Amino acid sequence: MPFEVAVFSPEKDYPNELELVLDLFKAGLKRFHLRKPHSDIKSIRNYLSSIPKAYRERVFVHYNRKLAEEFGCKLHLQYKLAVIQGKVQHCDSVSIHSLEEFEQINGHIKSCTLSPIFKSISKENYAANPALDRIPRKRETAILALGGVDAHTMIKSIELGFNGAACLGAIWHSEGEPLENFQKIQSAIQLEIVE
Repeated sequence: MPFEVAVFSPEKDYPNELELVLDLFKAGLKRFHLRKPHSDIKSIRNYLSSIPKAYRERVFVHYNRKLAEEFGCKLHLQYKLAVIQGKVQHCDSVSIHSLEEFEQINGHIKSCTLSPIFKSISKENYAANPALDRIPRKRETAILALGGVDAHTMIKSIELGFNGAACLGAIWHSEGEPLENFQKIQSAIQLEIVE
């Protein structure tokens, strides 16, 4: 399975955000997480309506099963919504924050994001959890590193054995344009794989 790069949407609206997201898809982005915790359902529906159907299967909608189904997207849930009374709910991806949570979902869900792996770029005082870099080598569920992922730490996440990594701050809160930042990350991965 190739190393997967995911991009999370900024929590608050970003200038020309939809146009930039489409540019990311055109540049090869395979996994986009639409996470807008401060937006209402109507805003999320409008956002999804603006994404061409050809790209919607690459979109992971956070929290809202109905909208994910309506637009042919994937569903991403927080752990507390994905595992209820020990039973794993149907979804495509889950946010987890411990290896114990991973054990609960391993083999039941295709992929998950595990955080915080590195010191956050977009959140102040959000430090890495060093216990999380010892992920199980044998696993059925793919694990994407989340938290503090940029071109440099992306390489570290490959070395640690992650199946992929998810970016937020390195795309939307770093110097340079989001597309340029994404391309830097892609280039760093290509160099690492070739070497």
